[in-house]
Amino acid sequence: MNFTRLLAIVLKELRQLRRDRLSFAMIIGIPTVQLLLFGFAINLDVRGLDAALLDQADTARSRELAAGLAASGVIDLRRQVHAPQQLDALLRSGEISLALVIPADFETRMERRDRPALQVMVDGSDQVVQAAARQLAA
Repeated sequence: MNFTRLLAIVLKELRQLRRDRLSFAMIIGIPTVQLLLFGFAINLDVRGLDAALLDQADTARSRELAAGLAASGVIDLRRQVHAPQQLDALLRSGEISLALVIPADFETRMERRDRPALQVMVDGSDQVVQAAARQLAA
């Protein structure tokens, strides 16, 4: 590739753009307008993920945690189940995207902090849901 030829073509095109104001306005204006419109139109915040809850502890603290997670707006607690098999069935059927499991020894785990306090199960087919679940668990 000869850079002098490339430079000559670039200079010719710049001269042409200087003469033709309409083309210059379209080359600069249209992408700028698209960037502005798409920047305001696209919202990547994840909200309203269908979720189910298995609260094996059933304490005031576990209910407070579940209410706090639901109040965040990221998840929508649609179902409360009583067995892990129900969570698995709901995830497999696609009725929920996220499942929260609060174990029976939740209070002890919160005090000792040696193990995770709750389990978050996610439908792995959607990367956005996975990222939202990681953020929610943190």
